[in-house]
Amino acid sequence: YIIAEWGEPFRVDMTHSVTKSFLTTTVGIAYDQGLIRDVNDKVDSYMAPIMVMEFDENDNKADEIGEAKVMQPFKGDHNSKITWNHLLRQTSDWEGSLWGKPDWADRPSGDRADWIDRDRFEPGTEW
Repeated sequence: YIIAEWGEPFRVDMTHSVTKSFLTTTVGIAYDQGLIRDVNDKVDSYMAPIMVMEFDENDNKADEIGEAKVMQPFKGDHNSKITWNHLLRQTSDWEGSLWGKPDWADRPSGDRADWIDRDRFEPGTEW
């Protein structure tokens, strides 16, 4: 039985604030089950590389030998400092791109010149 049907199943939707509920629930369960030892641990040590799949074309790019696209969202000078606590409090100032959109896309400043090279806040210091 189909109860309801809406939208395109392979399209990425913007979830905005739903992320907060999803993240806190998932981290809470992982913590209770001992999968996360301490909320002050850095996230990077828990994350395996993520293979990016191109759902829009219904084509897995990893099938092309030597051309797998892998994402490591908590690597780098800034993101490697981010803890679970920073994510839970929305204070990570994570930088990067997801689903082809840069991190500043949901909150661009008035000056386009600032979009790419904006100042970063240390994780845990700003909302």
